[in-house]
Amino acid sequence: MGLRQPFIGRVPLVSGEIGEDFANYFLVSEQIPSLISLGVLVAPDLSIKAAGGLFVQAMPGADDKVLEKIERQVFSLGPISYLLDKSSSLEEIMEQIMQDIPYKLVGEKPLQFKCNCSHERLARIMASLSSEELQEIEASVGKLEVCCNFCNEVYGFTQEEIATIKKQKP
Repeated sequence: MGLRQPFIGRVPLVSGEIGEDFANYFLVSEQIPSLISLGVLVAPDLSIKAAGGLFVQAMPGADDKVLEKIERQVFSLGPISYLLDKSSSLEEIMEQIMQDIPYKLVGEKPLQFKCNCSHERLARIMASLSSEELQEIEASVGKLEVCCNFCNEVYGFTQEEIATIKKQKP
């Protein structure tokens, strides 16, 4: 149903700088060389002027010389937050990083956190419980609260909803 237990990987922090620690995680845990540059540019009035990051991972068989060149370019351009503030588009930043290295933009979509859980979806999962389990829940607490492992949204089920779920069971 898509609600398996989340994967957990642990590696020690190396510096306390989130970009460096993420890069180390990918190198140690997933054995993928990665470049991560993160930053937040704070205005004098303490508002956020620019925030974002750059995440580059080597594909299998990538040329080490090309990777080194990309890394040098990223570091030579300075903090990513300043680039985001001064550039008119992400494509402009990409052109500055890649320069004479050929590349192809393969997709673009907005970044968002969105869990696909819902009351109805969790009701279907509840329906997979045995009638005895549902009766025990109904008798002991009169309702049931289910917490999504991914987004921590809590869904409550009343006695009536539990009864409806029981009726829908074959």
